[in-house]
Amino acid sequence: MTSNNASAAPHPLLPQLLCLTPLLLLLGALFWLFQEEGEIIRWFQAHRAVHPRLEQFAGKFCAYGNALFCGTCLMLGLRKARRGRKPDLRFALALAAYFLSVLSATYFLKRAVSRPRPPGPWERFDFFSPDGERRSFPSGHTVTAFALTLPLAQWVGKVVPPLLCGLYPAVMGLARMYLGRHWPSDLLGSAVLTWLGWFLCWRLAKR
Repeated sequence: MTSNNASAAPHPLLPQLLCLTPLLLLLGALFWLFQEEGEIIRWFQAHRAVHPRLEQFAGKFCAYGNALFCGTCLMLGLRKARRGRKPDLRFALALAAYFLSVLSATYFLKRAVSRPRPPGPWERFDFFSPDGERRSFPSGHTVTAFALTLPLAQWVGKVVPPLLCGLYPAVMGLARMYLGRHWPSDLLGSAVLTWLGWFLCWRLAKR
């Protein structure tokens, strides 16, 4: 009976991959519909022109979404700690190293790749790219969203909860594309970068 339960347990990598799935499905659908990145961006530009309120909502979501989500995760972690579960110091250090590594990699990759953003207006200041116009790859907002949700997906485990966790970075990436700040491939690179960082830190913490 015990061996059957053990064999039925999901693979530890499954929550990570499920967390990536919503964004991958979104990008796959967009490329299937439009074939080219330029066509996707032009469609979003035309849609923004006739839906200014949706553009405003997307802008506010990008501006405040990650901060609010991070605060929620911290509150959940503190609540868990108050219930008597002792924190794992090695895991906490690996998590801190993970955040530092992926955000630093994002900062330097933006300067190394120096990819132009899609044509159109862009924000005057961005922590990851203060000079803005040639800092499209990767998406700092999407990297941050995945950096928050991948550990959460690993924590909650199973199938449905990691998929729900993955909806947040997918919506964040969609909002960045909708606003004309990033190309679709920027979001794909952001997902791969953040997953690789989390996978390495998770493996180190498991040793």
